[in-house]
Amino acid sequence: MQIHGVQGPLSRVHRPLLATLVILGILQAASLVGVALITQSLVAGMVGDGDAAGPGAIGLALLLVLAVGGPAARWLERLLAERLGNRYVHAVRLRLFDALTLGQVPVGRTPGARRQHGIQLVRFSNDLTALRQWVSLGLARLIGTSLFLSGVVVAVLLIDTRVAALVAALLALAVGATLAIGIGFEKSVRLTRRRRGRIANAVSDALQNTANLATFGRTGRERKRLARLSLELGDALEKRGFWIGALRGFTDFAHRLIMISVLLAGALWLAAGTLSIGGLLAVLGVSAMLGGPLRELGRVFEYWKSAGVGAEKLNAAIEARPVTAVHRKRLAEGRGKLVVEALDIPGVLTTPVLRARAGERVAITGVNGAGKSTLLRAIAGLSPVRSGCVRLDKVETRRLHSRDRRRAIGTAANADGLVTGSISKNVRYRWPSAPAAAVDEACKTAGLDSLVAGLDRGVATRIGPGGAGLSAGEAARVKLARAVIGEPRLLLFDEIESGLDRRGRQALSRLLEHYPGTVVFATHDNELVSGADQVWHVADGKVTADLMNPDRAKVAGGGEVARTLKIADRSKVVSL
Repeated sequence: MQIHGVQGPLSRVHRPLLATLVILGILQAASLVGVALITQSLVAGMVGDGDAAGPGAIGLALLLVLAVGGPAARWLERLLAERLGNRYVHAVRLRLFDALTLGQVPVGRTPGARRQHGIQLVRFSNDLTALRQWVSLGLARLIGTSLFLSGVVVAVLLIDTRVAALVAALLALAVGATLAIGIGFEKSVRLTRRRRGRIANAVSDALQNTANLATFGRTGRERKRLARLSLELGDALEKRGFWIGALRGFTDFAHRLIMISVLLAGALWLAAGTLSIGGLLAVLGVSAMLGGPLRELGRVFEYWKSAGVGAEKLNAAIEARPVTAVHRKRLAEGRGKLVVEALDIPGVLTTPVLRARAGERVAITGVNGAGKSTLLRAIAGLSPVRSGCVRLDKVETRRLHSRDRRRAIGTAANADGLVTGSISKNVRYRWPSAPAAAVDEACKTAGLDSLVAGLDRGVATRIGPGGAGLSAGEAARVKLARAVIGEPRLLLFDEIESGLDRRGRQALSRLLEHYPGTVVFATHDNELVSGADQVWHVADGKVTADLMNPDRAKVAGGGEVARTLKIADRSKVVSL
């Protein structure tokens, strides 16, 4: 099973490991054949069967070597199989991460849209585990078991062709029946995966809304919902257990059937004088060794079906967010001039040619769902477009080198999250090596300085997942500081004001008045809109532009001219 964008376990990059596994499988099969033949010779010599002679000291020594060599090869096979599985899943894990973080957001969805976190967790855990088990415990053992079973047939064939034909026929019957049982098993795997996703989603929702559950008296109802989902998951697991038991039970039955068939047929041929006692004991001994491989064959089938379902879902997630390779360009020096060249975002919106001069303030307005967030992502070069492009200082934003993107563009949205760690780590997220002075300046710009000053550890104070430990307004100010650190030439705000407290809104107003770069912000706030140089209004899939304040450039201390002059006076380039 192939994961898009990842070299499969049978690909060239893994061939050395695969070749070694094949060699180990051949050694195990050869050791089995050798043990069978030496055992036949040994028994024949002991019972005086015809003119046969015992194997002698060399034969006994060789028997001991083969008896030890087979298990040793199995041990090494297990080690290499685990290495193969881990390497493959490592590549898949990174590919999935790239799709979820770097892939283009499907049209019509915004980066702040609510995701099913439980399903994402299932993909990262259960599906990847299923893939690893298939490669390390399934595929590797399939190679070894197939060669081992081939060795059994060869060993018996060298002793007696009739017994070999019987064993081969029963093995083929066992494989066919296993495939038939697998149809029900695959259905149970899909059902279990679906119900695991639902219960993970329910737990995720509850953990994110604990305050609301208590406030609205919904704790009991959510507990009942969780109990119902848990029982449904248990029912699915029982069905899965039924089919697993059927697979494993049938492989045990197949082994017993082979043993009984070989014993009865061998006894008849022994009585008829067409099979020696040594040959009968040898084929019985070889047949007894089939128990483990046959049980493993059933487990291989389990791993194969489980991994098939997981690979299908992982591929769907990767395909939904394609990572498009483009030729990256470096950003030249500039002041933040922005040109939107007639974008066509399929199913969402189209734009005329829109221009924002360096230092201007552009408000994006429109009802919820109109496409404001999608337009902001397109401006940042992160949203797929059918035609048109966005240029920042003459370079397409979607082609920007990642280093230039984070240096030139700062973003903040109320829906954005914070990472676990210190306040400083979050503020420095765009610029990890930022000096302390830059962090202090960003905190001051975002109105975060008074909060930091009141904390015992200052910016080193740790916060939990999603900003736990901070109020919503304080967390929004951290997001604002993260966007402005290093004074990027373009700021993109997506309704950041909706999460800001009074101090944060004051900081935002000062920033919009005095920030030296270009600021484009989506908002529903009329006061903020009134201070913009332009308004880009999104409605009915189209964008219209209005010049709000043609005289703002003349206002001392603010406006496009004053801000442009401030940019021109900056003597150093910040390297992020």
